[in-house]
Amino acid sequence: MSEPRIRFTRLRQLLLDLEFTEIVVPDSHMGFRHEASDTTILLPIYKSNQIVLPRHLMPVRTLLDGKGLLEGEEFDQWLDAGSLKQSAS
Repeated sequence: MSEPRIRFTRLRQLLLDLEFTEIVVPDSHMGFRHEASDTTILLPIYKSNQIVLPRHLMPVRTLLDGKGLLEGEEFDQWLDAGSLKQSAS
């Protein structure tokens, strides 16, 4: 199985759709806060078209599942549906 390839803009939209608010610490990191569940997700600063590294996706999956915001299997389906296909160049 290949690693998921999701652009940051898609991950950002998922989190906003789940009612997270975006927090940016310039030149440092960015975060997403969900007050109702007391959940904060911290990520390095990504440009909107950058691919999110798998090591950053997995903690997001774990937190969303653990806090009851999105089940792990649903997150995996979301990843599969939006994962960029590898070109055969």
